[in-house]
Amino acid sequence: MCPPRPAPPHILRPARGGSTIATPPDPPDLKETLARLSRVPSRLATAVTTADDDAAFDRRPPAGGLTAREALAMMADLELNVRWTAQAARLLRERDPVLAPVEREIRVVEHAYRNQDARVSVGAYTLARKHLLTQLARLAPEDWARTAGTPDGGRLTLAEWAARLLREDEGLLAAIERCLAPHAAHEGSPPHELSPRPD
Repeated sequence: MCPPRPAPPHILRPARGGSTIATPPDPPDLKETLARLSRVPSRLATAVTTADDDAAFDRRPPAGGLTAREALAMMADLELNVRWTAQAARLLRERDPVLAPVEREIRVVEHAYRNQDARVSVGAYTLARKHLLTQLARLAPEDWARTAGTPDGGRLTLAEWAARLLREDEGLLAAIERCLAPHAAHEGSPPHELSPRPD
């Protein structure tokens, strides 16, 4: 009896001229990353409904940092104006681009995050995230291996960019959930997770 054949490390697909080229497989955690990215909007919507009142959105963490209102506005702003147009789309369109830094502390002031309607921010974020995931769903497996430079001189693939995006979102989301949970005003919330940080 012949031993089972090992799973191929890549898929061969036809190329122009009748030859074949290797198509790299999806990174093993990519599907899970995309699935979790798709769940962030519903988690944000749930967090907003747990707020005791509108004042909860403006509670400042004891040691400073963003309020929940400002963090929600930041998530909407970055999703609408940075993550696809200035990052993922560039990475796909250009050869090894260097992604520009995101000056988060400046955006907090320039985009008046403190004055934004928290529920409108959630709605805007939700629509922008749907657009982003629709674009990512159209990519071929080899697209996820495309690379870009980072502002700190490092490099990352598109798959790694998606994983970093997830970490950023879930970090802010967890802090927002704590800030808006009942009795959060008495318990306090960790300020570091709501502080603007450079990419």
